[in-house]
Amino acid sequence: YASDRSGEGALDLWIRQTAAGDPHRLTSGMGTASNPQFSPDGTRVLFLSGSSIFEVPALGGQPRRLVENAGPFTVSSRGEIAFLQPTTATRQIIRIVSSEGGEPHEWRGDCKSTAPPAWAPDGQRLALVGACGQDQGIFVVPRQGGSPFKIPIPGTIESLKERPITASRLAWDRSATGTSRDGLIASMRNGDSINLYRIGLDGAVTAVTHGT
Repeated sequence: YASDRSGEGALDLWIRQTAAGDPHRLTSGMGTASNPQFSPDGTRVLFLSGSSIFEVPALGGQPRRLVENAGPFTVSSRGEIAFLQPTTATRQIIRIVSSEGGEPHEWRGDCKSTAPPAWAPDGQRLALVGACGQDQGIFVVPRQGGSPFKIPIPGTIESLKERPITASRLAWDRSATGTSRDGLIASMRNGDSINLYRIGLDGAVTAVTHGT
């Protein structure tokens, strides 16, 4: 997680075993660090600092720059990073690069996203909020080939105007059972409050948190 607990006026990355123990500082002197995520094997922590994606060993060590000119990202179970480049555009083309680094490539020019996408657990699909072609909504798209699937939320565009999804990334969820076993977790604004909602791939929307 990112914290200013060092008292040095910047957000650094810290790691703590969930069972017990004290927090361990992973970064320092890099400015603001954010968006921390584990590599698929759990040995590295990837994070955003400035407009670059870095990695650092989970047990501590020297950070290494992986990608330049990048914004918030998500890491798949297959070791691929999907990210949006920092621009002023409302919707952006998603770019993909290996978590080992390398040259990013553009993914599907026909689909653009307003926030970092969510990888399916198998790393074979991406969920995004934005547009595919001329259609707008929430889509699940095969990683390679295949047609985008639009989640059938009744009145999708109208409901998103009333409760727009905020810029934080989507998360894939498999906690439910039945026809809506697979779904997405998204933060949406409803009036003056922002709460988490679960959006099933069957279109069912349920609140996860409530109140302010």
